[in-house]
Amino acid sequence: MKSSKFFGSANFASVNNNATITAHDDFDWDDVDGQKAYANNPMHELLSNNYMPIKYPDLRDLLTGTIVGKGRKEFFVSIPGVGTDAMLPFNETDGELSIGDSINLFVNGLVPKSDEPLIVSQKKATVWLDLQHAQEDGSTVQVHVKGVVERGGRVQGLKVSYNNVDGFIPRSHFSRETVASEMTDQTMSVKILKANPKGSRGGALVMSDRLVANEVADTVLDHLEIGTIVEGIVKKFVTDRDSTREIGALISLAEGSFTAFVHSSEIAENRRPSATLSLDQVIEVEILSINKSKREVKVSYRTAQMHKMTAGLVVGETIPATVLRFKEHVGFFVSIGNGFTALLPCSQVTDGREVNVRPFFQAGETIQVVLSELARASNRAIVSYKQAAVRSLVEGKKYNGVVNKILPQVGLYIVCNGVGGLLHFSELAKGERINSFNEGDAIEVSLKRVSESNNRTLIAWARKERNK
Repeated sequence: MKSSKFFGSANFASVNNNATITAHDDFDWDDVDGQKAYANNPMHELLSNNYMPIKYPDLRDLLTGTIVGKGRKEFFVSIPGVGTDAMLPFNETDGELSIGDSINLFVNGLVPKSDEPLIVSQKKATVWLDLQHAQEDGSTVQVHVKGVVERGGRVQGLKVSYNNVDGFIPRSHFSRETVASEMTDQTMSVKILKANPKGSRGGALVMSDRLVANEVADTVLDHLEIGTIVEGIVKKFVTDRDSTREIGALISLAEGSFTAFVHSSEIAENRRPSATLSLDQVIEVEILSINKSKREVKVSYRTAQMHKMTAGLVVGETIPATVLRFKEHVGFFVSIGNGFTALLPCSQVTDGREVNVRPFFQAGETIQVVLSELARASNRAIVSYKQAAVRSLVEGKKYNGVVNKILPQVGLYIVCNGVGGLLHFSELAKGERINSFNEGDAIEVSLKRVSESNNRTLIAWARKERNK
């Protein structure tokens, strides 16, 4: 039998007569697909999916590759599926690299011919991956504001930059505190809405200032309680839609992390907010209401001031008061506590009927009064000079008074220091009669007795001398 050149002895073994011819004595017949037998065959590697040519990468693709060489100004990177090595300039690396390192890459530039290298950047790949991770886990990043984006004279948003990658904050994602015209060259905390390096205009990086503010607001609101007094800073005065009337002010709370609105009625009565407060002024406000779903807090400057001014005041106690001014048919306005204004009604100056109380006190004079009412919620306090005068009376002591009214067959109604009482005819001095006095006459009396009846304080005067 002639031997075949194709079937050479290197590939076959023959046995005379009943010889059995075998190929590849080490072949595993149970390995039908030949995966084990040819696993280390170079041709198998070339035919595997990892090394088969794929579509040429596009600009701004994110890839992975392995450092296979180093030139004078660049590394050469092998990228699976790409038929040529990529070129990674040294100034586009993100730290020290060595041959064999596996790294993330961003396609920074394309050479028109497929047999020439791609230009890639490790720096930009790191930035984009950081942004995508921030989007996934909802973390906050810091960006630099480059300018305001406008269209047709209207603000559309802010152009920002994160590690030399440009992004955009749409107007709909501004926080309530963000004023576009004041943000250029400022640093902002934002959350990532979209991080797609292959997006339009060099990369779709969309961010939100509002989401950060909402997150901070939720944390602040969890620590605020209605009725507590906190410090704030006046940031802005708010006007109505016509910008003709001030309706309140914005107050920065929690070290500037949250803004609350205080209505003009909660700042001062019948005054413009800017006439009472000034920008950047540190003030104290009381928390009136909290709406967590709307992330709104209403506060009051007046109420906080009232608490501060009325600290230590107790209803029923005798306190000093400074006379401020008199209003006809109303009474005196006086200052009590730490500058809180209270009303001293005419009826609480003296209990004499049809008495002109205006000459009783002069502006700036200090008098003793009893705090009768204190309503912090309505910013109202009532004091009584008459009650304080009653408390100062001493039985048996002589006082100068005025005949307020003549009561036939009963006696005289005498007012001393704003306190009125009865001088019974039986308490007149020897030889005196009721008809010997006229209304308005000055008279000296002594205090006989102070008593209470049906929540009324009753005063009894005397003229006659008593045995000691």
